[in-house]
Amino acid sequence: MVDKKTVDPKTEEIKKDQGDGLRRPVMYAKLRDDINPQSGYSRELVNHKLEKQYWDNMDARVPNPKYPDHKTFLDYFSMRAKEWKDHAFLGSRAPLGPDEEVKEEGAPRFGKYVWKTWGEVETLAQ
Repeated sequence: MVDKKTVDPKTEEIKKDQGDGLRRPVMYAKLRDDINPQSGYSRELVNHKLEKQYWDNMDARVPNPKYPDHKTFLDYFSMRAKEWKDHAFLGSRAPLGPDEEVKEEGAPRFGKYVWKTWGEVETLAQ
């Protein structure tokens, strides 16, 4: 069964009509509405707090006063990787084997999440 997704026009939050049943009220991005996607692609995602005037010109932004030396994603990632070294960061789910239990016929056949920590991802990235 395919998940049906809708976008709440007031919050621009993507809502799933089906899924794993968990409510995830965190919003970190929104779909661009000022340009059409290229054929075969979805709309671009941008940070929901980023002003529209910077969507195509990130260099015009004023640096974050809290972290004036941080100019790139890598700067912020490295900082967080040091702070949250042992915290879960990126997860994936392996497909279930043919003998493993499936909740319902036709449901996706994936196991539990396996997480990499911030520190493990930083090591892999180097």
